[in-house]
Amino acid sequence: MVEQKYSRVEAARNLGLSLQILGRWLKEAEDDNGHAFRGNGTLTPEQAEIRSLKGQVKRLEIEREI
Repeated sequence: MVEQKYSRVEAARNLGLSLQILGRWLKEAEDDNGHAFRGNGTLTPEQAEIRSLKGQVKRLEIEREI
């Protein structure tokens, strides 16, 4: 969008998106330090920590049941 000098309105219209969705995507891309739309299982450090903590909680719950 930036490279082709489209406005947000034009880009949203061309992509068939609402302006709010495109705006959210752009904000996420800026906030994520270039890691937006990661895909392929690549997690942010926060997401990796959450996954790890959920695993620990599950293991502790199983141990407590025993």
